[in-house]
Amino acid sequence: MTEPGANPFETPATAPEPASPRTFVLASRNSRAIGVSIDGLVYLVAVLPAFVAFALGSEDGMLLLGGLAALMFLTVLVYQTYLVATTGQSIGKRLVGTRIVRTNGAPVEFVHGVLIRSWLMGLLTGIPMVGSFVSLIDVLLIFGQDRRCLHDHIADTIVIAVEATSTPTGDGEFPPTNPWSR
Repeated sequence: MTEPGANPFETPATAPEPASPRTFVLASRNSRAIGVSIDGLVYLVAVLPAFVAFALGSEDGMLLLGGLAALMFLTVLVYQTYLVATTGQSIGKRLVGTRIVRTNGAPVEFVHGVLIRSWLMGLLTGIPMVGSFVSLIDVLLIFGQDRRCLHDHIADTIVIAVEATSTPTGDGEFPPTNPWSR
């Protein structure tokens, strides 16, 4: 405990070094671009029946395939939302081995991972005349040293490389999820 005659309330002569529980490696710009492209392809496949229905031109086909496309799109949207809110990864991020976390290292949750990062940005980019400017700024900020887009800054998030992330054992550990890295 303390030495005899020592003041137990005295400030220690040397301050303990702050613990560094986790070291993050930022995801590369390429892996982020590939991940978002995969997510875009997933949504494209979901709405493909609507394009087929439009090409066929029959009202019955449009109704049936359009309804199927809407159902598929909604399914993908709900699944992607669930994945990001619970794991910090979309389908694309999972395949390329990246994950969204808060800048303080905490796991991302629904509010920061989905509501602010995706849905708020979707609303901002939908504003006439302003939206295209917001989209441009969003994309160009990835070229900064911290590799954070506008949506990352607004939601207080970073995207990390999962396999290259050093994590301690115990609570809050992020296991690798890239199936091809094992």
